[in-house]
Amino acid sequence: MEHEFGKLTNKPLKKGKTMLLFDIDGTLTKPLHQIDDDMINLLTEIHKKNKNINFAVVGGSAFDQIKSQIGKIFPILKFIFSENGGRTYDEKLNLINDKRIHEHFNEKQIQEMLNFALRYIARLELPVKRGTFIQYRTSTINISPIGRDCTLEERKIFIEYDKKNNILENFKLAFDNAFALKFNVSTDIGGQISFDVFPKGWDKRYCLQFLKDYDNIIFFGDKTYVGGSDYEIGVSEQITQGYNVINPEETIEKIKNVLKEIEEIEK
Repeated sequence: MEHEFGKLTNKPLKKGKTMLLFDIDGTLTKPLHQIDDDMINLLTEIHKKNKNINFAVVGGSAFDQIKSQIGKIFPILKFIFSENGGRTYDEKLNLINDKRIHEHFNEKQIQEMLNFALRYIARLELPVKRGTFIQYRTSTINISPIGRDCTLEERKIFIEYDKKNNILENFKLAFDNAFALKFNVSTDIGGQISFDVFPKGWDKRYCLQFLKDYDNIIFFGDKTYVGGSDYEIGVSEQITQGYNVINPEETIEKIKNVLKEIEEIEK
């Protein structure tokens, strides 16, 4: 299925403090993989040479998952926005924001949404199904038709099947039709095998409230298409520039291009 891409924000950079804000899976790392040495070395070098450039990450995953993938660069991060910023950690790993989904939805509403998802999954015929179809996080709910307990090989099988049958997008659309207006809920596809559910307004733009002191906010993400988890923030007027990438290698190239632009401004 061809994705509809929004027009990413692209404003001229200003002199001053710059925040490079990264999605994680598909942007800083390969999906579910640890950050590699090339990315670590580049970010570390920038951190040492330019004190006006800071880094932060924003992802839909829980903190522990983010730590397992990019914990090696935690010492140079200004913020870690887990669950889209619903759980935000500062540079000393202090939890400075803690939004809980059950404070927004009552138990009856939550169970209605979960029951809908489970019934939908029960009707699906997939190449494989495994466990943990629903992961109840702190500020989001993650729903996976194959189940998060699948192996990497089973994940690949589902991804190929999904490309031909649009399982995730159709599931997300059905969920949106049932609950978007009824409960004021939003969803986005942030990974390869699942989508996230959260109160309207708790998408990745939520993290921008913590970045008001920056003259430039530059965002890198791999899912800036409509319905993807990077779409809303990628087109947001609150950021200076948004970049779509297809893998960490392209992220590195675009970081280098941004650095050249920053160097020109600082001359």
